[in-house]
Formats: sequence, structure tokens, C-alpha cells
Amino acid sequence: MAKRISVFSKEYVNLDNSKVIEILEKNGIANKKAQSGLSEEEEALVAKELRAMGVKKVTENQDAVTEKAPESAKVEAPEKAPESAKAEAPEKA
Repeated sequence: MAKRISVFSKEYVNLDNSKVIEILEKNGIANKKAQSGLSEEEEALVAKELRAMGVKKVTENQDAVTEKAPESAKVEAPEKAPESAKAEAPEKA
């Protein structure tokens, strides 16, 4: 069964439909739109080109639009002040 270009492009990280169409046109396949279907041969052709370009497939734990931030980029929330510190704070007039 043919898979639409828009569905196929969602399987890859940060891949626009226009890039898939551009790859198809570069290989002599014209008149495709995001809603157009891809044959198995066309899917294989585009997938091969994408691998050569270093475009990665989306994994189960990954969002298609943005990659998961590395552990070193995470910021921890500051600790809450103890209740006793709140009671000692002077009141504002």
C-alpha cells in the first residue's frame, strides 16, 4: 500500500515534505505533492538518499520535530525554602 509523503516525512527527524519531493524530482519523479502516495521503490530511493545525507529516523522515545536534549543540558529546579525561613522573613508594609 502506498504511503503518503506527509506520513513518510514524519518518520524522520526534522524532515520537511518539500525535501522528500526535492529528492524525488532529482531522481526524475515529478508532479508529487505532500498528499501524493509513494511506491515501495520510491520510499526505498528516498530512504537511501536520506541515509546518505545523515538524516535520522525517529525513534519511539523521540519527537519528530526536536531531538531529545542531552542529560548535560537539563536544569534542576531550585530547592524550596524551608517553612521556617518563610516565617522569619519580615512582612512588607
